[in-house]
Amino acid sequence: MYGSLVGHLPTLSELAATFSEALVRPISYADPTDDQWKKGVEPHINPYVLDHLAGILKFFRTADTKNEKSFRVSGTVANFIGASPQTLLQFVQANRVLFGDAA
Repeated sequence: MYGSLVGHLPTLSELAATFSEALVRPISYADPTDDQWKKGVEPHINPYVLDHLAGILKFFRTADTKNEKSFRVSGTVANFIGASPQTLLQFVQANRVLFGDAA
C-alpha cells in the first residue's frame, strides 16, 4: 500500500541521521519501548494523534525495510502535485525553525 508512493523506506536510525544532517547537529534514535514513547509524547498531543503516531511507529519498527521489492517509486505524487516531492532532507532543511533551529 505505502510502497507505491514512498520508494525507499528508511529505518528509524536512518531518519535520525537525516535530521542530524539537515539540522547540522547530532540526533540519534534511542528506541524507547511503546510505553516510554507514549508517556513522553502523551502530554503534548491529543489521544487521536497519539494513537495514529503509535501505529506509524509500530509500522516502522516492524516493516521489512531490507526487502524493498514492495516499496517501488512511482510517479503518483509528482503527477498529482505537478512537481517532484521533497525528500525528508529537503523538508527538514527548509523548515529548520520548526525543529528548534534559529536558522
